[in-house]
Amino acid sequence: MPQGALTIRCRMWKTNEEANTDGQCIARTRIGVERRAFLWKTEHFTFFHVGGEETYRLKSTIDDSRIMSLKLFLRKNHRSDAILIKFTCFDVSIVFSTFKSSLVDAKGDYVDCGQHELWFSPTLQSTECMLSLSKDTLMGNKNLYLPFDSLTLYCEQIFSTGSVFEDIECTAYGCSNSFITNNVVPAHIKTANIKISETSYLKMDLGSMLQNNILCDVKLCVESETFSAHWLILSARSLVFRTMFQSDMKEKAQDRIDIEDLKPDTVRRMLLYMYTDSLEELEWKTASDLYYAAEKYQIMTLKDKCSSFLKSNLTLTNACEILLLSDLLQDKELKSTVQNFIMKNDKSVINSSSWKLLMKDNLPLAAETMLLRFKE
Repeated sequence: MPQGALTIRCRMWKTNEEANTDGQCIARTRIGVERRAFLWKTEHFTFFHVGGEETYRLKSTIDDSRIMSLKLFLRKNHRSDAILIKFTCFDVSIVFSTFKSSLVDAKGDYVDCGQHELWFSPTLQSTECMLSLSKDTLMGNKNLYLPFDSLTLYCEQIFSTGSVFEDIECTAYGCSNSFITNNVVPAHIKTANIKISETSYLKMDLGSMLQNNILCDVKLCVESETFSAHWLILSARSLVFRTMFQSDMKEKAQDRIDIEDLKPDTVRRMLLYMYTDSLEELEWKTASDLYYAAEKYQIMTLKDKCSSFLKSNLTLTNACEILLLSDLLQDKELKSTVQNFIMKNDKSVINSSSWKLLMKDNLPLAAETMLLRFKE
């Protein structure tokens, strides 16, 4: 299968009689595939016994839907405790998946734990696999295999999500044998196309390039994590990145950008949005962090979405923090919305510990907000 493509050629004919006309039809089907790579850490592994379990949940990078849960557990064998993983699939379109795991030891080296093929059906949505290393083996060389008493697995999972593209590319009648053999479509022959779904294949493909590190040419380094990306995409989505890449900055020469004031999860979410225009399930805290990142890198559509989310999710406990953020980033509209919320709930907010912290951190802002009561 060159480049992962399976090409099938079929010939159909009538028996006992001749066909009225010769014809040719060329069709194409594209199978959707998601590839996931992740680190799965189980802490305090010494105290992990039969009956306990550790869960990891896989979500789609395209629409954040729940795909599969993985549960790590132990099973008593004759002489040792075997390490198993139970896979429960929530997407009925997934029939087949491959799973490969490696233990990351204290030196940072990968120790192969096996590769498995997983099959699912509407009547069989759960299956198990056993790792090649047992708990006894790991405990026998704990300093190497379990640094800081943590089991760290590097996992790679590939699964099909069904057909994402089906098209009749060409239908032609009255063809000669040479035409069928050479696969040449004359200009005068009309083709019939089936309308495909309106799913954004561009977003899916860009998300796949980000997820699978395809042809990446720049790295974003945040704390201990590194994210691979593409200059072209970052430049198209962010004026700050565009200016950075067009200049002779030191970061460009190294194909590396060090980010010191953002968290790894925030950068991951920011990149996902830049490539797919999608936001994972937000909470007000993650939205606040993304809002700050969007302002820093001038990703205006992301900033607007985060601002709208914060306005819609104001509470008595987060109002003061969002007020501080809006004042810091000079977002007058968001700031006004938060101040109006505080005025409507003045007694509850002013008597809270969050308000006391606001007065300690930014007394002028607290005073400005309080003065609004007397302007009504």
